[in-house]
Amino acid sequence: MKFLYNPHEFFEGRKESMIPALTILAIYGVIGAVIAYQTTTLLIPKLPVEVRQYMGVGVIVGTTTAFIMPYITWIVLGAIFYGITALFDGKGSFKELLAMIGYGFVPLIISSAITGYLSIEAISSIYTITLQDFGKQLGYASIVSIIFTIWSANIFIFAVAHAREVKIRHAAISVLIPVGLWIAYTALRVM
Repeated sequence: MKFLYNPHEFFEGRKESMIPALTILAIYGVIGAVIAYQTTTLLIPKLPVEVRQYMGVGVIVGTTTAFIMPYITWIVLGAIFYGITALFDGKGSFKELLAMIGYGFVPLIISSAITGYLSIEAISSIYTITLQDFGKQLGYASIVSIIFTIWSANIFIFAVAHAREVKIRHAAISVLIPVGLWIAYTALRVM
């Protein structure tokens, strides 16, 4: 668990297998799928009768997408980090990079559980709270998401630096461009 509080030391001289990354992503996917199932099934009774008949497909699609999305995000982020670090003469392999950045998804698992709980609470009380309070609850979920994304970015920086054999400054640039854009997008959604 050293990667959570001292990623620089954790990744130092390390060659990584894909097993930990795939395990972390599977856990993240399962939590996402459970949350997607819960939120979708909570919403169904609140929808008009005409729409409810189609929601069985919605539950399946939402749950499946939530399970697969961490893997897609992992590959896309890996490709972006790999491409940007290529500008800084990065040397490590794409596979090694993917194996190491997988650890950066652990804070996102924690975030997913917290934001999932907040979202489920907001949805389950949709008829008993004001629209403003509903928006506040979802805003809190976004703030939690941003905080844990910053924690993940810190792990990604050191994973990228060691996997691609680039300076930490170059790894930070490579990580903070896409992650910073994501944080800005999330923050603007809340406003």
